[in-house]
Amino acid sequence: MALTNKWLSMTKEIFMVRKNPMDVKYKIAVLFPSLRRVSYRTLGYQIVYRMLNSYRDVLAERFTYDSVYSIESNTPLKEFDLVLISSNFEMNYPYLAQIIRRSRIDPKRTKILVGGITTFNPGPLLGMGLYVTPSDAERIIPILYETSFDVDALVDEGLAISPDIMNKVKVLEAESIEHDYSRVQVLPASGKVKILLELTRGCPFRCRFCMYGNVRRKLLYKSIDSTMEDISFWKRYYPTRNVEIISSEPFSNPHVDEIVDCLMREGFYFSFPSIRVDRNYEHALEALDYVKNRTVTIAPEHSERIRRLLGKTFTNDEIIEFGKRLRKYKNINKIKLYLMTGIVGEDTNDL
Repeated sequence: MALTNKWLSMTKEIFMVRKNPMDVKYKIAVLFPSLRRVSYRTLGYQIVYRMLNSYRDVLAERFTYDSVYSIESNTPLKEFDLVLISSNFEMNYPYLAQIIRRSRIDPKRTKILVGGITTFNPGPLLGMGLYVTPSDAERIIPILYETSFDVDALVDEGLAISPDIMNKVKVLEAESIEHDYSRVQVLPASGKVKILLELTRGCPFRCRFCMYGNVRRKLLYKSIDSTMEDISFWKRYYPTRNVEIISSEPFSNPHVDEIVDCLMREGFYFSFPSIRVDRNYEHALEALDYVKNRTVTIAPEHSERIRRLLGKTFTNDEIIEFGKRLRKYKNINKIKLYLMTGIVGEDTNDL
């Protein structure tokens, strides 16, 4: 991908894309139904934006909950040909409904297509008159472009669900996560920002409470060579040295230790989303301590009995042993726990 001045806006954001609307054939709105500061930490949203703008005759501009006017040109949402929405959290649905109402957009005239992990339960979105596709952006956007962004054509091909007819749908998964679309991210030119590194996509586990591990068939992971190319690019163009690792289970990547070493060697600060206590985590803890990361996150979810019912088989003893091992590290001094309640079958002994 050629990087020219039109890709750069160093005043407020790095790698914002600006195009002349008169030079394009299609105007696509890319909407994230939450705050703008949160959108920078959502890789799917970034990938959709970058992929669309890779086409010469497509102009894609971003929207967030903060405003019904685009970030790039202050153009109203209702003036775009199609609205694409990246949805990764069901609690953003009220925001989405408010944006549609505030923008005075008519879903019957301007098609709105929603993608993301939450689309595997399409009911609430279809109820708002929206189209839904569960396929990955890397697969669905080229097809959209070939059909001149005709969402009904996706429905006819069985790749999207219409709000009018509940039809069966196929899921197209990405073949790789190693591409420029995730490397080149729009980030603020100053302030506390993090670059997103997708270490894996998919999950080898099938925990019963987790949609992500049960709907994806493929496990994709980042290679060391691709990661080194990312790091070289980031060092050249971004002022920050903070990296947020994106992965449901980072230790499923066979190159995780090499990637961590590379990040440390190049002077990057990073953190893991969570660590399973039944995996080989020693090198990860050493690395987190080296970059002065003070907090480690684990997800016991519930009592040992309920945890086994949910598909996580590690024991309370393993959790305690994990905590004890943290004592030898100088900088790590906090453990963050992910827990939940309201599980069918739980009783007071579990709580």
